[in-house]
Amino acid sequence: MLSRKEYCGEGEEFPPEWTGSVQELLDETYSSLCRLEERQFGVYGFIYPDEILLIISLTKKRDPHALPLSLFISADYRGPKRDENLPENLLDVSAFLLEKTLSKVPSEDRYSPLWTECTHLSKTYYFKVSRENIDLALEADRLLRENRDDLGEGHPLDFKGKMQ
Repeated sequence: MLSRKEYCGEGEEFPPEWTGSVQELLDETYSSLCRLEERQFGVYGFIYPDEILLIISLTKKRDPHALPLSLFISADYRGPKRDENLPENLLDVSAFLLEKTLSKVPSEDRYSPLWTECTHLSKTYYFKVSRENIDLALEADRLLRENRDDLGEGHPLDFKGKMQ
């Protein structure tokens, strides 16, 4: 589960055009780092019933099993009419946090796996920095969803309806 809050279902993904344009912007902005360390960015976005989540992951190009650096930014969400600028504001917050995280030398502790609160433009955001491989986490969630129906009621992994 990638979200800050617990949900029974999966989140709605951000439009691929939006995540793709953010990924291109990051690859261009950090082109020297990407070239030097042979890394690439992955951008993921999800909208849940009352949360919006942006994840930026920096992975090794030639080694998909190498541990990435993944920045999670979350905010409470009240619907598209009340929070129409929230994706762009998440991007602003992520730029600051990403710069701060990438500026640390590798020997420093870049990672903070617990959600931490921060404020930007009078809105509260939450972030964490981990080594989580987002593609693997999404694939695991997909496999669990596919196989959930094969589990009998009462099975320890039968979570249907328990997290509402």
